[in-house]
Amino acid sequence: MPIERVALPAMSLPAPGTLEHWIRGRRSVRHYSGESLRLEELSQILHYSYGQTGRPGPAAYFRAVPSGGALFPLELYAAALNVTGLSRGIYHFNVKYAALERITDAAAVEGLDKLLLAKDVDLPGANVVVFVTAVLRRNLLKYQDRGYRMVLMEAGAVGQNLSLIATSLGLGCVWLGGYLDDDLAQRIGVHPVDGPVVVPIVVGRKRVR
Repeated sequence: MPIERVALPAMSLPAPGTLEHWIRGRRSVRHYSGESLRLEELSQILHYSYGQTGRPGPAAYFRAVPSGGALFPLELYAAALNVTGLSRGIYHFNVKYAALERITDAAAVEGLDKLLLAKDVDLPGANVVVFVTAVLRRNLLKYQDRGYRMVLMEAGAVGQNLSLIATSLGLGCVWLGGYLDDDLAQRIGVHPVDGPVVVPIVVGRKRVR
């Protein structure tokens, strides 16, 4: 039996500044200029990736992504490499207080490229590496094995938010799939099994060739 094929309407070029425009412009960027990032820009990236975006009631908040049972099992850490107004080091993004909590000093970001196994990424020229980590027990206690799936779904939503807000700011970013799990977790200060790194995302100002 032949397959029925229905042609979809052709897509026109989206207007600048629209969501469709940023989706169309998103690309993985591996080469960066070395120009510093403003703290305000980092704040936008973190807030619109996983921050609070509204309050439906006195004891609850909406966030930038859907989350099964509103459990929000993810935590974001940022390795600040070149951010104006922020010392080099690794920070935890405290969503409740919309603040960065310093976890380690500048020494912790030295040699980070060796843990990320990203030889084709210009990490010295980048501005920040955002680590999406998962506190698995938040989901597994309620959803058991299915909780793993929900964690990964949520991490994907966070990563796409981050990619699009970075693109809208004129920045480049790239997701990394290969890294030394245990060593990287130790460097950040999370448990490699109970609170693993799900995905590191490098962000930086694009290098003009």
